[in-house]
Amino acid sequence: AHIEPGSTVTGDKPVKKGARWAGSPARKVGRSKQRFPDYHPPRRRYWAWLYGATALLLAAVPVASALAGVAAVVGLIRLTAGSPYVGALLFAPVGALVYLALYATLTWVGVRLCSLGLRPGVTPVRSAQGWRLWTITRLLDDARTRFFPVYAGGLTPAWLRLLGATVGNDVEVSTAVMIPKLTTIKDGAFLADDTLVGTYELGHGWMRTGETTIGKRAFVGNSGITQPGRKLAKNSLVAVLSSTPKKSKSGS
Repeated sequence: AHIEPGSTVTGDKPVKKGARWAGSPARKVGRSKQRFPDYHPPRRRYWAWLYGATALLLAAVPVASALAGVAAVVGLIRLTAGSPYVGALLFAPVGALVYLALYATLTWVGVRLCSLGLRPGVTPVRSAQGWRLWTITRLLDDARTRFFPVYAGGLTPAWLRLLGATVGNDVEVSTAVMIPKLTTIKDGAFLADDTLVGTYELGHGWMRTGETTIGKRAFVGNSGITQPGRKLAKNSLVAVLSSTPKKSKSGS
């Protein structure tokens, strides 16, 4: 059986073998389709260690950025030889800018490096491509919180272009998470808060991703999901807490 993202299974009816359910409350919408191989990929232990080490490294990114900001403030106070309390107040904005600049740079470098050679398809979770997809998603999920001044303003489209996404004109994006290299957002589209565009799906030790497109003047509501490999038609709307259907029509 397969339960679509964002669905709520109430338990009033059993989900039978081979069924596909979706919605809130969930209901049967068809038969489950095989999205992943029916066998498990090799379980290479060193990938588990690499994922753990990467998690620690990603946690160190904001810490290193904050320490750089503090070091900048302390250095300026020493140069001016003034009161440390007054200097801390005066140079705090400089420290904040250093923090944001270094954090953005490290995030950009990480995403761009992990995007090299990235391609759509199904891959084992414990593989180079699986690790890169996970790392990009973790970086951008953290960035929308720590880099909030950019996401809360009108700079998000430019930021996503720098990360490798194809973004059209007059696009508005809030705190969205995506795989930039595999994402296209066309002219006039709107992505609201906490939207998930593409990224990946998991099943039986496998990971699936695909090229995802948001059509012209399309709207994805708060916490909306556009699954990997799907294309949202132009002038269409995905409601709050909803998922993009496999096929969508213009104006729907």
